Amino acid sequence: MTLGMLAMMGMRDINAMGALRTLLAAAINAAAVVTFVVAKAVLWPHCAVMVAGSLAGGWFGAHYAQKADPRKVRVVVICIGVAMSAYFFVTVR
Repeated sequence: MTLGMLAMMGMRDINAMGALRTLLAAAINAAAVVTFVVAKAVLWPHCAVMVAGSLAGGWFGAHYAQKADPRKVRVVVICIGVAMSAYFFVTVR
């Protein structure tokens, strides 16, 4: 959704769009983290595993996203969006 909106706003560089999407997601997640920590609703052992997985996935994702063909990435994003929309249209009542 974010990539689609950025494209509608005129952005064309898929790498810049991905970087901005990641920055926005980090800001949203930081607000959620603060909320959960203040509410003492964090299970720290589980959190450590999630942090390690997120860091590894973020690093590898960014590394390989820079090497991917932007046209192919755009097609994959559009196909996933259409498939998810169709799924929810059919299953949600």
